[in-house]
Amino acid sequence: MNPQPTAEDKAATVIQCAFRQHLARRELARRRQERREYQDEMEKLQKEAYLALVRREQEAARRQREKEEAEERARREELQRRRRLLEAAFEGDVGEIRQVLKEVEQVMTREGVGFDNDGKARRLQRRVAIVECEDSHGNTPLSEAAAGGQATAIQLLAELGANPNTKGAFGRTPLYRAAFGGHLEAVEVLLKIGADPRVYADDGSTPEQL
Repeated sequence: MNPQPTAEDKAATVIQCAFRQHLARRELARRRQERREYQDEMEKLQKEAYLALVRREQEAARRQREKEEAEERARREELQRRRRLLEAAFEGDVGEIRQVLKEVEQVMTREGVGFDNDGKARRLQRRVAIVECEDSHGNTPLSEAAAGGQATAIQLLAELGANPNTKGAFGRTPLYRAAFGGHLEAVEVLLKIGADPRVYADDGSTPEQL
């Protein structure tokens, strides 16, 4: 037969229950605190991640904007060089023609184009491209030089790779324009560099007929 618990036993049991409840409340409070700290930390990290994402997007947008602005500046500068080249060719300003070509070389150097075989090929391609540029009527610098009767400019542009048989406004070749303007020396130079006097213009006439 089990003895009845004494008052001391009951008091001890009450104390033990109270102590366990106290420990349980402390553990619950600790866990709640950890949970709040975890949630706060996660919220902080989410905010930091969001801000980092916004900064990356802003930086990417800035770089894209700067790239587009640089490309637009380069496009305007290229158009300006072409206008200068066309005007210099018509006026026979050989110094300006050489200056424009020098600027093109400098641009390619800034772009990182070297002087190895590949770099030389790219430079030649770029040089020929600007020498063969066209105005709004399809006339090239060589054609403009022919129209202006500028024999020296014609010879220089030909040495740089210009085609003497391009067709511009009204289907007229450089030789046609030189003949139309009565520029005999220009006609002679054009014939020497391979201009064809038999090429028809849009109206059916040829430089030879002129």
